[in-house]
Amino acid sequence: MSMGYTTIPQEIIDCIAHDREPRVRDLKKVADHIRADIRGNRAGDQGSRDDRLERMMSLRAAVAAMAGCG
Repeated sequence: MSMGYTTIPQEIIDCIAHDREPRVRDLKKVADHIRADIRGNRAGDQGSRDDRLERMMSLRAAVAAMAGCG
């Protein structure tokens, strides 16, 4: 059932609902979701040092967000 945009990525909901550890692809999707929320509509400096730092920080945030899954 889709209810439109949610602030909680579906991958987190699925891991909790199925009581399973997050997969690498789940972490990447959640990191992308977090990064998109942070960046908004801002066009990226793809490949820049700042872009790599944003990706790393988003992945760390995704790991923290999914720490209680499973």
